[in-house]
Amino acid sequence: MFIIESNCTSPEREREFNEWYDRIHIPDLLGTKLFHTAHRFRSLAGQEGGTYLAIYETSDDALEAVEGFTRNHRPKLKASGRLSDIIDITWRGIYQRI
Repeated sequence: MFIIESNCTSPEREREFNEWYDRIHIPDLLGTKLFHTAHRFRSLAGQEGGTYLAIYETSDDALEAVEGFTRNHRPKLKASGRLSDIIDITWRGIYQRI
């Protein structure tokens, strides 16, 4: 699993952030075939950390999937303008089922 905690950098652009995440970012990430499932969550009030949590699942080695995305897909998405400047990643982790 690849887990990302994030915030929208601009509260007035929160709707735009969520639309980008759901309509562009998740389909792009799943389109790489490195991850097969994505889930998003919003934190409940009064908690520390990021407002949003995304969990991406892979059947392959999670570390290799993340490195493959970073190396092979992220540069292409950035060059094509499909990454957003309104995401602030506050924490990320890579986990393996035991």
